[in-house]
Amino acid sequence: MKSVKQWRLNQRGQRGFTLVELLIVILIVGVLAAVAVPLFLGYAKEARLAEAKALAGSALTSLSVCVQVRGPGQSCVRGDIAARVGVDASGDTCDDRWRVTVASLTVDTSAPPVLDGVIRIQGAAGRNHRPDGAGDVHE
Repeated sequence: MKSVKQWRLNQRGQRGFTLVELLIVILIVGVLAAVAVPLFLGYAKEARLAEAKALAGSALTSLSVCVQVRGPGQSCVRGDIAARVGVDASGDTCDDRWRVTVASLTVDTSAPPVLDGVIRIQGAAGRNHRPDGAGDVHE
């Protein structure tokens, strides 16, 4: 059985990390965080923009089909395609992250027919863009 003196001597032999080692670890973690956070925020912004573009593409496809079915001289609006695009009557998606504010397409009677229209997608306040509207998609 060990005496108290022997036990205490063994405890002194076991050392933890020095202050310098801890500071180096903190410095490395800080540098990694400084690099990783902006990259992550950039990826998140690109993902939101891609989501909005996908919704706009879906709206464009549905509008194109709608005017082709109706024929020359006809037009389609958001209400005509809401169910196909996945938005309610007010244009909001089911998760309320996006709103199709304007969606219209008209085909004229000229030969060849010319399509003319507008699609506008807007992020819901506080969920996709900044309060000043800078996150709205206008492409």
